[in-house]
Amino acid sequence: LQQSLRSLYSTQPVLVLGVHNLFQKDQSLTALSNAVNEEVSGRLVAGIEEMREKHGITADKTPASVVLRDIQFDSYSKIQLVNLLPYTAPTNYDSNSSLLSLSYSLEQGTWGALEHLRYKEWVRRQAALAVTYNKKHRISFDPMCDPQVVAEGATLATFKFNLKSVKPGDQLPAPSLYTKHLTDSESKKLWEKGVTIAEMQNNARRLSEMPSNLMSPQDFVAEAISQIKQIGNTTYDVRDPSWIQENL
Repeated sequence: LQQSLRSLYSTQPVLVLGVHNLFQKDQSLTALSNAVNEEVSGRLVAGIEEMREKHGITADKTPASVVLRDIQFDSYSKIQLVNLLPYTAPTNYDSNSSLLSLSYSLEQGTWGALEHLRYKEWVRRQAALAVTYNKKHRISFDPMCDPQVVAEGATLATFKFNLKSVKPGDQLPAPSLYTKHLTDSESKKLWEKGVTIAEMQNNARRLSEMPSNLMSPQDFVAEAISQIKQIGNTTYDVRDPSWIQENL
């Protein structure tokens, strides 16, 4: 029964959409958010306005995300909106809080390289929080400003080190990119690139957590080879102990 409930719970899909300046009057929807809002007859924006009035949200206390449960779109049981607040200085950022108190600007064209890196890191963190918040739900993501960054954050959040056998219902579903409204193939390629980068990081995290009595040097080499073979068009050389002694 527990396994059946776990399976049922994990099949409830969630769509994560991005909104610039969430809850502010000058909010700006992403291309996908705008398409969804049109298909649900403006109820997406109306839901944001209702939440803002209900909770008295102000510019200096904007939630990182909000869940709208009364909007049915496609096959999704709920929609989670993440705040793509374009900020210029993370001086007041509190990592222990879901609230922000940051100066912001929609003039992305005036940003320097550092601002772009900070913004991407914020989006990456938002994607990770969405996965963590929804636990075992199947999640599809808006490509937002950068599909690769979204994929990295979402995939990194699925990491869980466990030496025990993983039960079928315990594995977090792999996040996916919502593609029905995409008109270009570049977003899909960037998403796949982000997933690959994050999976390699997760694999490195797994190896670093592995106890030495369960991961000998020979085992480590075998693991590295298995990962390299998945890449393709890659050569490698395995050195044995005798080679090491000769070349010390």
